[in-house]
Amino acid sequence: MTIDHEARDVDGHHGMHVDQGSLPGEHPGRATNPVIKVHDIAWLEFCKPDLAKAQAFAEAFGFTVASRTQDELHLRGVAAGSPCVLIRKGRRTSYVGAAFRAAESADVLRLAETAGHRVERLSDAIGGIGVTLQDPSGQIVRVVADLDDGRELQGQRTHDYNFGALDPAGITRTNATQRPLHEPALVERLGHVVLQRDRFLENLNWYLEHLGLIVSDFLYYDGQRHRGPVMSFIRCDR
Repeated sequence: MTIDHEARDVDGHHGMHVDQGSLPGEHPGRATNPVIKVHDIAWLEFCKPDLAKAQAFAEAFGFTVASRTQDELHLRGVAAGSPCVLIRKGRRTSYVGAAFRAAESADVLRLAETAGHRVERLSDAIGGIGVTLQDPSGQIVRVVADLDDGRELQGQRTHDYNFGALDPAGITRTNATQRPLHEPALVERLGHVVLQRDRFLENLNWYLEHLGLIVSDFLYYDGQRHRGPVMSFIRCDR
């Protein structure tokens, strides 16, 4: 086997991102008057036929079990907050949808009224209220508020490092052996989710208009910006 040492230094994102903002006539990357502005990602929902196997995989991956019943498994990271993955027992493995956290309960009520949907009280294990919508592709999207957040858990044990004589902290370790534990790297929190849609702009506009998300960056086919964006990075407008 041969290794191309030069290939290891190639930036895989080179040329993919746009250095300037939108040009005249292009998508502005935000809605003028969104219904609400969500504050964060709450969790992702899945169905699995075997919750015991799902739990074993999740714990080996670095998740912590927040709660477990015969039909439902809640997984969380070490950061304070709600569970970041909900798995319910189902006939086959499937992705159900994402939940976003509203800044306050009034936002959930406003969104439900605008969409013509009913506000639901969430399970006792999570607390709070929520509304269930569907994006233009039929994917479930929940917006929730007033959750019963769990406290921060003890994180990964870190090692002591020396960073030279100029380090203001001084020498923190002298001739001390460090043995890393054979354990998973603990998950801290849910950071982002990737969605793939056939009708890109229709779905993008729905998330911007209903949830108040904004575009951080558009991606275009190389040399074909005139055809419009084919991917976008979107974030909460905080």
